Amino acid sequence: MKRRLPILLLFRSSAENPFAKYLLETLAIEGYFFVETWNLSEEDDLNDLLAGRPLVILAHISLTSKQIDALKSYVKNGGNLISSRPPTEMADVFGVKPVRGHYNLARDCFVIINHNEPLMAGLPASSLQFFGDADVYEPKNSRV
Repeated sequence: MKRRLPILLLFRSSAENPFAKYLLETLAIEGYFFVETWNLSEEDDLNDLLAGRPLVILAHISLTSKQIDALKSYVKNGGNLISSRPPTEMADVFGVKPVRGHYNLARDCFVIINHNEPLMAGLPASSLQFFGDADVYEPKNSRV
């Protein structure tokens, strides 16, 4: 029987984002306990760490270009990636492109729900309030 690897949560303990590891608590609250955490250093080579993972969750942290390339390769080869405010260099992985100019950052705003989108149909809210900073993207080869 082939051993199944746990979900991998990549974070970095630093002043950059002191709340990055709270994603682990969120997963536990939702009933996901088969999770391995990895405190990523700038020297870490991700290729071996990502191999065979059913899902990788990336906290909002800075990455080296080598780490970005490893995550892109993981997704290209069928891996599943969820990222909390990924580096803009990874936008193409998610089928979007960064908006440039004056409106490239959203801060403490409301997100309008498109109820015509099948994934959003039946959601009981017309908007969701968002606290904090978010990069603004537009679709490249994805649905909104």
